[in-house]
Amino acid sequence: MATLSTKLTLNSSTAASDTINITLSDTLNVTDPIEISKRNITTAVAGGGEIVPASDSNTYYVFIKNIDSTNFIYVQDAAAATFGKLHPGEFTWFTLAPSEGLECRADTDTVKIEYGLFKKA
Repeated sequence: MATLSTKLTLNSSTAASDTINITLSDTLNVTDPIEISKRNITTAVAGGGEIVPASDSNTYYVFIKNIDSTNFIYVQDAAAATFGKLHPGEFTWFTLAPSEGLECRADTDTVKIEYGLFKKA
């Protein structure tokens, strides 16, 4: 078993009527497999968009970053239900529930993403 340190900081004096200043951190227990990679995502999931199959019953901490400079991607479960959209340069961090599956699909053209899967211990 290994640990993964996470930190989220949100700061703004112009996004709301009150100043936002939130910093959260956590240490997560993770185990094999851990995968960090880059991948081209096409407009069809069959073109390489599946990241975690629905048959996988593990819980994962997931990082996805759209490193494309022009196009966006949809983040979906294995049933193609969209729960996220990442524009160029945007990223997300979330916990993937067991047996939900994870797919990404480009909107109009092939998009390169960087992602990390960290299996919850």
